[in-house]
Amino acid sequence: MTTVLPVQTASSATSPTPPPRFVPASVGRPGRVQTVQILDPHFCVLDHVTERMVAVEDISHRGTPDCVQVPTMGDDLYSAFEVYAQLYADPTADDPRLRVAAVTVTDGSREAYLTPDMTDETADELIAFAMRMKEMARVARLMKRTSRTGRRRRRRWTRTTTSPGTPRSASSTSFRSWTARTRYRKGTRPCRSNGSRIIG
Repeated sequence: MTTVLPVQTASSATSPTPPPRFVPASVGRPGRVQTVQILDPHFCVLDHVTERMVAVEDISHRGTPDCVQVPTMGDDLYSAFEVYAQLYADPTADDPRLRVAAVTVTDGSREAYLTPDMTDETADELIAFAMRMKEMARVARLMKRTSRTGRRRRRRWTRTTTSPGTPRSASSTSFRSWTARTRYRKGTRPCRSNGSRIIG
């Protein structure tokens, strides 16, 4: 069994986060797989034994993914799309910003790599975006209430009632004759504000 020793630095010794730990990892091609010890950051949730890599340099680390789901009307089972974010590190990456830790964001088709500062900036923009979405929800909710109120008022104005003094046992012919005289002309309805007529 080969052991890969980490390089200890002063910054890692004084890190406020939990220190990395040694974990086993499977490397090699089929038929020539060996188990090595690698330094694994505390946030990594990958099983490096099960997820075999050809070489130690191919091993990367990922944290627990977090996600936001965007639902859609007409589908109660599945979301329209999802956005995931998780911690990521590639100790042998060409970009030194990926070697210790970064944050990845993906919708499943493309993956973005963010530095801590980029992550903070993006998170602030998402918070502001979320507040604007809540304002949209408030306006949409008010519009829906206004629409329901308008429908109730229209039903009240156009409702047909029996004439005062007309018994319920009156003939259907006389009742139809009365309702024909009192029903509003098609395409118009009385205005609620000043009694004038508006086109429906």
